[in-house]
Amino acid sequence: MKEALTLIGHRLKQRRIHLEMTQSEVGLKAGLSIPTINKIENGGSIALASCLKLMEVLKTLNQLDDFLPEPQLTPREIVKLKKKPQRVRVRKPNDKGNKDSWQW
Repeated sequence: MKEALTLIGHRLKQRRIHLEMTQSEVGLKAGLSIPTINKIENGGSIALASCLKLMEVLKTLNQLDDFLPEPQLTPREIVKLKKKPQRVRVRKPNDKGNKDSWQW
């Protein structure tokens, strides 16, 4: 897990540098302190909300769709959707079985 945090922090730092922003500029726009930005960039663990704020400022929030795409239908769900609804038989009223209409 530490390796993943370090990798994410490094990539966020590279993105910040690419956008020619300082840590204080990013922190001001994201509402985060400079030590928090530094912690993220050095692979520290932070709250998800803080990470999302940072990603928004660095214009990478839209890339979450690549990271966590919408779930696809399973083959079983596809079959259920394609299945035709079963027909329901409806019995017609039968006068022979009606006790009120019986006569001698």
